[in-house]
Amino acid sequence: MKYLTPDERKLHRHAIDGTAPGARHSHCLTYWQGQVILTGGLNHNHEPTDQVFGLVLSSMTWEKWDLDGPLYARYSHTAHLHDNMLLLVGGVNTEEKPPGLAVISLISHTALEFSFPTQDKQSLLMLHRHTSVMRQNVGKATPQLVLLGGGGNCFSFGTHLNRTPVLVDVEAACASLQRALKTGIKGIANRLDQDLEGHRSTVISMEQFCETSSRRSVHTMISDTGMPTDVLS
Repeated sequence: MKYLTPDERKLHRHAIDGTAPGARHSHCLTYWQGQVILTGGLNHNHEPTDQVFGLVLSSMTWEKWDLDGPLYARYSHTAHLHDNMLLLVGGVNTEEKPPGLAVISLISHTALEFSFPTQDKQSLLMLHRHTSVMRQNVGKATPQLVLLGGGGNCFSFGTHLNRTPVLVDVEAACASLQRALKTGIKGIANRLDQDLEGHRSTVISMEQFCETSSRRSVHTMISDTGMPTDVLS
């Protein structure tokens, strides 16, 4: 493995032990309690993977995680930390159902998948190559996610780029994982579709948000994330 020391501006090489993930791109790396967590990505065969690895920095050792519960293969997604949980947003795979929102307990290595609401062609949302920012959800312990950009091109339908930022409330998804940890999650992978139908995450567009909130409050929300305030001008 190679790593950069910014103060020295040098690239160093370090030997790594354990079960390494191998060649990978379009994955996510997240730092948590002395570990670097790697999720998803395209492997050396350019195939989407659902694998999760942890690099323990104190020993420079890779560990492959065996997750309890469903997790879709995905790449070109984003990841966020919240209360010892890792949230994976969107991504692409080769399955019939695109990835929605995955919640992984970093303590118990338990995972749940949640689908986004069914979309129509007039408000299509393609969650890959996007950017997401976590912001405080006023009055609640669980934060919200603001999704920006994303989309791409395809030989069959042409080019589609997401036109508006999207606000995602992840409170229900995080609460569902916490309940599953208390009641047990064995065998849940066999009931994936049923669980997705019963626990859909809440997603609204900024245009919908404007209908119930003042334009100033939307600008304030965007400003709080550190993004330009002229996004909705």
